[in-house]
Amino acid sequence: MSWRDERIARRYARALYQALPPEARRPAVERLTDVVTWLRETPGALEWLRHPLVRSEDKMALLERALEGADERLVRFVRLLVEHGRAALLPAAADAFRAEVDRADGRLRVRVRSARPLPERVREQIEALFLAQGYRGVELEATVDRRLIGGFVLEADGRLYDASIARALEKLKDRLIADAGAREPGKIG
Repeated sequence: MSWRDERIARRYARALYQALPPEARRPAVERLTDVVTWLRETPGALEWLRHPLVRSEDKMALLERALEGADERLVRFVRLLVEHGRAALLPAAADAFRAEVDRADGRLRVRVRSARPLPERVREQIEALFLAQGYRGVELEATVDRRLIGGFVLEADGRLYDASIARALEKLKDRLIADAGAREPGKIG
């Protein structure tokens, strides 16, 4: 997803946050999470939602069934996305909305990718680090990504901390290429 689409999704999420009273926000997060999880787990559903030849009315009919019984403001929010040709942004908007609600509640969602499963001790240290910074709750999502070779990549509060060996090797390669380009051709040393 492009940075432009991410910005648009955040704008929609902010509008939903402002449209809902505080007591309706957390239930809306849970409902949107359920819908997006269903879309991601149903083969072809996201592709169908993104397809430009699928009529908006058909997309909305599917989403209204998934949102049956939800707060009417949430249904209107999804309808607005669909009507403006932005149905494909629903997962990103849902994530951004969750981040808005979590931030307001003093909660932080932390995503960690590591080359090996994180030991429980490390998970507890990460949570303690953020709790010490004043967050009232930390939700840690850890996944294994063998491409990192070693180390980890941590995402929290819109920031990315890359302490992976793969990134260190990439930086080393870039420095070597830059150094080699700074030398005169044919000259060693």
